[in-house]
Amino acid sequence: MAPPAVKFFGDSYTGGSEMGGVDDVGWPAIACVELGCTASVESSSGAGYINGEADGRGLNAALDSTRPGSLANVIVLAAGANDYRATPAENALAADAFIARLQGRWPDANLVILGPFWRDDQPSEVLLQLDAHLEARAAAIGANFASPIRLGWLTGENGRFIGSDNVHPDDEGHAFIATQVIPLLDAAGARREP
Repeated sequence: MAPPAVKFFGDSYTGGSEMGGVDDVGWPAIACVELGCTASVESSSGAGYINGEADGRGLNAALDSTRPGSLANVIVLAAGANDYRATPAENALAADAFIARLQGRWPDANLVILGPFWRDDQPSEVLLQLDAHLEARAAAIGANFASPIRLGWLTGENGRFIGSDNVHPDDEGHAFIATQVIPLLDAAGARREP
């Protein structure tokens, strides 16, 4: 039996940066090695539900470039940090529209939604509202959800996982994020059957 196929849509917190987390040392790859699934990462720096759309770096552009007919058993959506300049209403509308597009493309896939990543203890009110909206949306459609902001994945003591640019996680940070995401992916059906 083929291993479960997992698609990851996100920004540089998902796809990696100069600080770390590129390719095999990124949290998507680490999680899929642990679970025995295959990882396909569709991300770009600056991507968001709104941010990056005008110049082809947004989430919709990533989805548009995905090969038609490509398989996805589980989809992980990890975005929003770059949308802090939009209004809560704009973010909610754009997030709902993108989630609907994912469901339309892969109606049988299980969805895992992560709220925006943030790297200090003072996320903007806009991102907090987006986080709450995504949690409610996930509950409404039966998707698994986790809030990196509220769970402190990269804040407080875990701020040590942020690289020297004071923005992006380093390799150790990506390894830590993987430990947090693995149970969510496992629950969504990403573990390969023995």
